[in-house]
Amino acid sequence: MDSPSRCKTHINTLELLAIVAAVGKDFLHNREVDLFCDNTSAMSAAVHGYARSPDLAALSNTLHLALVALKCTPFFEWVSSLANCADIPSQPQGIVEEAFCARVEVTRWAGKK
Repeated sequence: MDSPSRCKTHINTLELLAIVAAVGKDFLHNREVDLFCDNTSAMSAAVHGYARSPDLAALSNTLHLALVALKCTPFFEWVSSLANCADIPSQPQGIVEEAFCARVEVTRWAGKK
């Protein structure tokens, strides 16, 4: 695995980890499944089964081993970040949410806007 000093961000690894976590469910056994991702690096590793980054390569291998073990047929689809419902928690939702966060002193993640 890459050391924290070598990686400037772990978002690609975390995006691929989300796909691996979704595939690790027994109810996918012998099924066709659509997997949506808005991260091109994670998507490439998932589709190709390999990546240059040791972290992505290890997760990609794990993903494909899980798919084979489950006899699951994946269909990988790219989706834009704005259309990705999984990104809702990281995107501001309007005045009501901003007021709530201010009232309870919640600090939002400053990533995507």
